[in-house]
Amino acid sequence: MGAAVDDGEVSKNAADVSSDGIKSAYGKPIEKEVSHFYNLFNLEDDALEPGFFNMWYFDCFNYHENQPVYYPCFEQDFALGQKGIRSTILDADVPQNYADIPVGQEILNLRDADADGGCDLTYPNFFSPSGVVCTITQTGDNHLGYVGFRATANSLRDNGAMNVVVDTLHISP
Repeated sequence: MGAAVDDGEVSKNAADVSSDGIKSAYGKPIEKEVSHFYNLFNLEDDALEPGFFNMWYFDCFNYHENQPVYYPCFEQDFALGQKGIRSTILDADVPQNYADIPVGQEILNLRDADADGGCDLTYPNFFSPSGVVCTITQTGDNHLGYVGFRATANSLRDNGAMNVVVDTLHISP
């Protein structure tokens, strides 16, 4: 859910993964060892979405849009949990048991998933009196909402994307 990993790492072809020495192609182990591999992704996820980018860089200081650029800024790439598997990966290199499932509509437009009284994702803004702004302004924005939203410390307000997890769960006898 909201995987903060390179969008090419699920490929079976090592050429689909940037060769920085850290990232690897995990498609063959996924296909061999896992019954079903579901990637729940969300185009609006504020922790994973790219903000402004061009061919050469991601804008890490995207103050004009008041949007964080966390994953793309630090990784200089797109996240699997933001838009699913990279579109340039050949079908033959996608594990047969792999599926992307969009869950953006499951993540409510709520600023406080953990019920601690504060915004879950803030971003520096020198023009704001507090010096930060809450970036959660629409459905799908709150990266912390995948596992649900609390009304209080002990009660659930919404299950986030957990209903999708349960609906896609396959239990073998």
